[in-house]
Amino acid sequence: MIRATSLFCFCLAGSFWVTEGNPSAILNLNFDERTQDGIPVNWYTGGGFDTLSRQFLSDSASGFSVTLDSTVVQNGKYSLLIQTLPGGSWGSAREDCIEYFDTLLKNLRGKTVTFSGWIRTENISKWAGLWWTVDGPHGTIAYKNMYDKATGGTRDWQKYSFSLPISDSATSIDFGVNMNSSGGGKVWFDNLEIDTNGVAYAK
Repeated sequence: MIRATSLFCFCLAGSFWVTEGNPSAILNLNFDERTQDGIPVNWYTGGGFDTLSRQFLSDSASGFSVTLDSTVVQNGKYSLLIQTLPGGSWGSAREDCIEYFDTLLKNLRGKTVTFSGWIRTENISKWAGLWWTVDGPHGTIAYKNMYDKATGGTRDWQKYSFSLPISDSATSIDFGVNMNSSGGGKVWFDNLEIDTNGVAYAK
C-alpha cells in the first residue's frame, strides 16, 4: 500500500507550466495556480492507473477524488482536497512538472531535503500526509511518508514535515500528498515547502 504512489507517476496532458528561475512558481506548492479544467497546475491528480488494462481509472473506479477547494484554505486562493468515495480507501496526488525535474534533481543531489506542509483532516480513519521518494540506478534508495504520525481523525490545520537525504547517485525523485481512510474521510493540503540543508528552496 505504501508504494501505491508509484501508480500516479504519469503525465497529465496540458499540465506543464514552467517559469524559468522561479521554483516556487514552477512547482505550485500552494495550489493557487489552476488550469482551465480546475486542476492545480503541474500536479497529477487523476484517478490512478490500472496496470492490467493499461488505462487510467475514473475517480469512481479509483475510490477517491482530488479537487481544489476555495472555501477551506490555510492561506491563499485554494487548497488541495482529497476525499474517499464509497468503497474507496486510498488517494494520492503528485508533483508533475516533468520538464523541471532534471533541474530540480541537479539542485538537490547531495543535500538533505525537508518537505513540509499544512494539513487539515476530517474523519480520516488511518492517516494522511506528505510523501517523497528517491530512486537510484538499482531502485528506490530513500522513501518517506507520514503513516507513522498522528494525522488521522479530525484535526484543524497543522504544519507537518520530514527530512530525507538526496543521494549523489539519485536518478529521479517524486513527491506529493496522500491519504488512507476507509469508510469516508477528507484531507486538505496547503502551502507545501521544500528546504535544502535548512535553506528555503521553494514554497
